[in-house]
Amino acid sequence: MAEDFVIRDATGIADADAIALAHAESWRATYRGILSDAYLDGPIEDERRRLWRARFAEVPAPPTVAAWADDALAGFACAFIREDPHWGSRIDNLHVLPKFKRQGLATRLMRTIASRLVDTAPDVPVYLWVYDVNAPARATYESLGGMLAERAPRTGADGTAAPALRYTWPTPAAIGAGG
Repeated sequence: MAEDFVIRDATGIADADAIALAHAESWRATYRGILSDAYLDGPIEDERRRLWRARFAEVPAPPTVAAWADDALAGFACAFIREDPHWGSRIDNLHVLPKFKRQGLATRLMRTIASRLVDTAPDVPVYLWVYDVNAPARATYESLGGMLAERAPRTGADGTAAPALRYTWPTPAAIGAGG
């Protein structure tokens, strides 16, 4: 049964802490074999909590949206506006927790974070990185019109490197415009 999700802007320490726990859970479920077991089974929650609290303390904080199913965080997305002079704004995180997958939530989160970028940087290109082995995420980005721009190794939070793909869109409005 599909959940009824409420997507809203994420703000404050409570949201930062909920996102940090969801981020850790998503990485444990998705990135085992990419990130080290020592990292995934060890300090990931504390490290993600520090990262998200720091992000939300920035002025302005990066646009971040969170999807809720009742009181449970189901997923989130975060972007950095005009991060790269060539590639544009970067969507740094898009995560849907395992029990909420296959309900169209990743697409909804992508479109919502794209709308935040339309509000702030409408003519700036958008890009993201995804690990090569993450076929479901790649399929989502391709269904939203993402164009594969390059393949390169990316160093994860634990220091390990793995092949990744850069997907791009010419503007935030182009994300999902065709579907």
